[in-house]
Amino acid sequence: TELEQDTLRQLREAFSSGRTRPAEFRAAQLKGLRRFLQENKQLLQEALKRAGGVGLGTRLCSQFIAVHFTDPSLASSV
Repeated sequence: TELEQDTLRQLREAFSSGRTRPAEFRAAQLKGLRRFLQENKQLLQEALKRAGGVGLGTRLCSQFIAVHFTDPSLASSV
């Protein structure tokens, strides 16, 4: 679609401008996120239950899918 093409163009412009971070930085951020989620799993589950009863996996699934489809190599390094 036109919206997708425009978004892709903007992303490519941002990447070409040097405003993006290296893959190593992104991988480190994802590893830190995984560690945070593991260390705080129980607290997060309790908070999400209070917020509407949806499980942790359901809430986070879309985030991990987005990471995988954005760059599968980053997802596999986490």
